[in-house]
Amino acid sequence: MADNTKKRRLSNDVIGQLQDDLKQSPLNVNTWDTLIDKVIAKDKHEQVIQVFEDCLVYFSYLGYFWNRYATYLLERLEFDKTKEIFNRCLPKVANVELWRSYIRYVRRTNSIITGGEEARRLIIKSFEISLENIGMDYNSDVLYDDYIEFLNEWQPINPNERNHRNDLLRGLYRSLIKSPVKDLERYWTDYTNFENEANPNKQISRKLVNEISGEYMNTRIKLSDLVNKIKGIPKADRYLMNNEFDFSKVGSLSLVIAWSEWERTNPFNLEKNVVKKRVNLSFQKSLQLYPFIPKLWYNYFTYLMDQQQDPSTEATNGESNQAQQAQELIVTVKQAISLNPTSFILSTLLSDLLQSDGKDVDTIKKVYLDLIEALQKYYNTDQVEDSIVNRSITEAYILLMNMLKSSKDGRSEIRKVFSQARKFENLTYHCYVQNAYLEYYTFNDVKVAKKIFDLAFKKFNDNISFLNYYLNFVISIKDFSQAKVVYETFIKSNQDSLDREKLFKVYQSFMQFESQFGDPISLRNLEKRLSNQFGLDSLYLAMINRLSPFCSPSNLLELEPPFNSVKQIDEKQGSLDSILSTPVSASTSIEDPTNRPKNGPKKQKIDDNLVIKDDIYNLLRILPKKTFFKDVPILNEKLVEVLTSLNL
Repeated sequence: MADNTKKRRLSNDVIGQLQDDLKQSPLNVNTWDTLIDKVIAKDKHEQVIQVFEDCLVYFSYLGYFWNRYATYLLERLEFDKTKEIFNRCLPKVANVELWRSYIRYVRRTNSIITGGEEARRLIIKSFEISLENIGMDYNSDVLYDDYIEFLNEWQPINPNERNHRNDLLRGLYRSLIKSPVKDLERYWTDYTNFENEANPNKQISRKLVNEISGEYMNTRIKLSDLVNKIKGIPKADRYLMNNEFDFSKVGSLSLVIAWSEWERTNPFNLEKNVVKKRVNLSFQKSLQLYPFIPKLWYNYFTYLMDQQQDPSTEATNGESNQAQQAQELIVTVKQAISLNPTSFILSTLLSDLLQSDGKDVDTIKKVYLDLIEALQKYYNTDQVEDSIVNRSITEAYILLMNMLKSSKDGRSEIRKVFSQARKFENLTYHCYVQNAYLEYYTFNDVKVAKKIFDLAFKKFNDNISFLNYYLNFVISIKDFSQAKVVYETFIKSNQDSLDREKLFKVYQSFMQFESQFGDPISLRNLEKRLSNQFGLDSLYLAMINRLSPFCSPSNLLELEPPFNSVKQIDEKQGSLDSILSTPVSASTSIEDPTNRPKNGPKKQKIDDNLVIKDDIYNLLRILPKKTFFKDVPILNEKLVEVLTSLNL
């Protein structure tokens, strides 16, 4: 909800208004972008730096903002600070324009006019590093063009320099031809022209071109497959969207997921390290498009964890490097949670990683407390239905209690959490049930577990789902007298308020309980109560449910029910759980005894023409079964064909 207590802004205080908006919605990418434009226009340097830093707290994965930050500093000739920015974001952030800005920085700080060959060597090295990290991007053609243009600007002063430049160009073109990037055919044409110009001997130029022509054809096929995979995915490096997911983009979301999965299959038959780079690139590009989709982050993290556990990776990386990767993964998961603070799956993943890393209980506990706090912010808003928020907050408390059960002071910590959870007025019964289960199954305390169920029954005494859990528990501990009390209390409390069909289901369950664990007198009394309240049909239906849960009436020689309105019970309705959880259909509606017809139902008249006569039945009975024939004696289709062709 908006903060009505915030100070009023002047109408021309656009920057202040944008800052207020970001306090309420810090994940709005468009607002951050507009704010950066406004503070740069004001030319308040310190404020610009602060806005960039605040923005990157949320969007450190987004190359667009890093590029804006570096470009701003570079234009102000603050080279040291620009270098710091590149050290912070490269090579972790996959963005072609960011790498192009890095090249511009290197060229600005290494002038060939003053630095000579050493400056050229550093620039060439920066191009090679850039292409190694982002050159597999389909849209990296602009970076290749920058490199080709730089090499073509080089005017050699001797044959050695010319040969060196030509070798660099030849290697670059050949590398390009093996990479499925945009404008591949143009690069092939440029390469053939280059070889013709660089080699006066046409036989040599043709030989060099023919050597690579086969790989060029293979790359064209690969490129076609890649284009088909990424077709429909937004192409812009900067793709602004709010944290409210736009379901019109679901189509392209499925495309980016399919793209990453496809890259993992190594469709280009590349070396393992190159495949890793391509897969990592596909995930990063996907997350730049859809940062507010937890599933994408989770898919990315599981891939990274699989790579860390890969035997070949473990062999090449030392223990210190693996530990560093684990820490980097934790940092990245935290980044994902900052963008998706209500994500259960990301919070649980972070909890697991922190436990594996040996972090203390308070650190891990904070993960779930932050999740609960984020969920509670949705309270009293119209963004999500209250029932969903209530259930979500309850589930967060359950996850926290489950995590604490293996800690040193697990029982006391769980009780503290349960006490805190009960302060949430709309806590659902699930938290009570789980806490009781932990006391009983983990800490072997049946008395405390019973007290928790009793406490919950006072609050949820009209909830059939909770009744089911409560009954299962007291029956499992063989407290049959308490089970009867629970049944009777529930029926008495809800006799007038509960839906008639639901109340009948409780009676059904009660009858089955009495038939299995009660005495005949109590069972007969319950049958009378059921018949008086719901009628004879209902008693028959309930009597069928007295069968054991291992049997279905359809498997028994059972007489027809006295009324056609009674529906046969399938084998799913053999247990207390299923009786309470299966809805009563219209065909098994409960009859009010006051509305029953006095003379009973009318019998349906049977059409004599539809009855099989005795002589026909006896003939059919003595005929051998079709299984006794190896071949089909009569083909129905052929018989029909013959009969229709007769002219009678």
